[in-house]
Amino acid sequence: MVLGWIAAGSGGAHGFGEIGITGVGAAVANAVYNATGKRVREPPITLDKLL
Repeated sequence: MVLGWIAAGSGGAHGFGEIGITGVGAAVANAVYNATGKRVREPPITLDKLL
């Protein structure tokens, strides 16, 4: 009995290319903190949140 078919292979729809971008948001948030001294914990980082 076949229950389902995964077309994208063993990695699923997102696969292995997604691994490289997982830390980008944290790196940007840390760069904003280092530049401004204000920690923004909720995305998106906007000018209103920094003021």
